[in-house]
Amino acid sequence: MKSEGRDKLSNDKGIVMAQGVLTIFIFSLLYSAFIPFLSSLIPLIILMLATLIYASYLIVKGHSKLLLQVLRNHNKSIILCMIGGSMGLVTYIFGIRSYSILVTELMKWYSSGEINLALLYLLISMTSIYYLLLISVRNRFLIVKLGTSKRKSITKVRVDLYNYVLENPGGPLVIAFMVFLVIAAIGLAKGLESFANRCAEIAYYYLVVGVLAQLVATVREERRKQ
Repeated sequence: MKSEGRDKLSNDKGIVMAQGVLTIFIFSLLYSAFIPFLSSLIPLIILMLATLIYASYLIVKGHSKLLLQVLRNHNKSIILCMIGGSMGLVTYIFGIRSYSILVTELMKWYSSGEINLALLYLLISMTSIYYLLLISVRNRFLIVKLGTSKRKSITKVRVDLYNYVLENPGGPLVIAFMVFLVIAAIGLAKGLESFANRCAEIAYYYLVVGVLAQLVATVREERRKQ
């Protein structure tokens, strides 16, 4: 009995430590996603070293399986963070290492209409963070007011964004397309033609990628049913 209790305690401690490794690792990836704004590699190096040391300690203590299990359970979040983090590092390596340089490069795109690294960084990195936030919201409750003119009631509607994004990976991108298209229409109505054109370009990028993502998901689902 005492041996079983010690094993359970050790297992619980291992899970907590593995989750700690995951947290530091994701935080380091998020930092790298924003590194063109933050302008310093030192905190990233410290975070990655902490992740490596912490993970090595877990492996030495015999909790490698627990660590792999925790990482596997959060593989989608890790992949999204790695996409955003990789794009941030590439942008930093190619010379965009401050907020002012990023703004300058975006202004070049705004004036010329030619796609550059700063635009790709924002689109890819921020979209991965956008998806990360969506899949992190599970089983939330949305309060919706329903009823007639005589009587009003409040109903709680369960919304699981995690499952929605998994089933419809192109959905959030299509929503982003509609948002930018509306902004473009407002800009055009205000006489801001250049601004409207750039927003429309971003909207169409999101539409193309969103439709492709949804098409891949549909084909995969059909194959799974067969």
